[in-house]
Amino acid sequence: MAVIGVMYDNALLSVVKQTLNLETDALGILLGNSTYVFDPADDNITDIIAGGELENNIGTGYERKDIVTPVISLVAGNKVRFDCDDVAYTAIDTTTDILWGIIYLKGATEADRKLVIYLEGLSTQTNGSDIDFRIPATGAVEFQSVQPV
Repeated sequence: MAVIGVMYDNALLSVVKQTLNLETDALGILLGNSTYVFDPADDNITDIIAGGELENNIGTGYERKDIVTPVISLVAGNKVRFDCDDVAYTAIDTTTDILWGIIYLKGATEADRKLVIYLEGLSTQTNGSDIDFRIPATGAVEFQSVQPV
């Protein structure tokens, strides 16, 4: 399954209102191995902690990472693409597949850490190995304008 990125509702609204800048604001990524079901209305990390759906089940060697080199670009097909560098992890000790990731706006508390992009379609088993969380070559998410018919 290909990795697909979907924006959370409030993040998309913040981008349109220009209160969230995907290139200059501090972003992080967390990974999960639970059965979290994406809900576009989820707003911050406390929304997913409440259901016990968070990265703390992943095992030792795991930590949240910074998003590095975020870029917004115009690409063919009337699309705007958000992309960033892949994220490397060293010796994550777990035998459970990593199933999803979330890019979030960094903040002082879990309630301040706003959910931005949900990344689904992962299935990476680590069992103590190093992994590179690869952001798709087509970017984490694309926005497309639609021509009127």
